[in-house]
Amino acid sequence: MTGVLVSVMEGALSGAGLFTVFAPTNDGFNKTLGELGLSAEDVLGNQALLTDILLYHAAAGAMDAQACSVWVRSRCSTATPRPPR
Repeated sequence: MTGVLVSVMEGALSGAGLFTVFAPTNDGFNKTLGELGLSAEDVLGNQALLTDILLYHAAAGAMDAQACSVWVRSRCSTATPRPPR
């Protein structure tokens, strides 16, 4: 699994510049999978979906704590985001 994630992230974030990546906890990830009706295998078996989910958790540039807080609030709502399929 780690190799799949690294491969997707390296390809997606290989451009010039810095990136900030937000990593959910295992509990958060599992909760979201349950809310979306998906399993880890569903996500790992679908390269496009996996890429969308990982890129949803990445921002261009280096961020300090305050900038991270603003970015997260701008991306999140009370509803679970549904990545495009």
